[in-house]
Amino acid sequence: MVGGGWQMGPQLRASRAVAGAPGGSAKIVPLRCPALADNRLNMGDRIELLRWSEAARAVGVRRVALERPEAQDDPDTVGDFVLIYGEDPQWACWGIARQAGAYEVWHTVSGESSGRYPSLREALAVIHAGD
Repeated sequence: MVGGGWQMGPQLRASRAVAGAPGGSAKIVPLRCPALADNRLNMGDRIELLRWSEAARAVGVRRVALERPEAQDDPDTVGDFVLIYGEDPQWACWGIARQAGAYEVWHTVSGESSGRYPSLREALAVIHAGD
């Protein structure tokens, strides 16, 4: 027995007398989180971004915004993206888009891509806040 009168079996079932329940037992159904699409930022990405943004303040990054696609966007082609702001609070100077399992970095002023990277850490390493 586990605390509180629960009994765990090999099939991840638990039973416990429940007041008013027919038969006095309940079946616990394990819930699984759905897999994130290849174009979504996961919790590890968000933590990495938070750590990076705190350190990047020393080199001129003033704000980092995590954005999601709009409702009318195709979720298979438009994924989560990050906007990175320098001294000008109105215009982002860099962007990072999560697409097809990779991270694409672009310079917002020129619109040019700086490449695709397999990890967010590698993508963040190419950001120059003063640009």
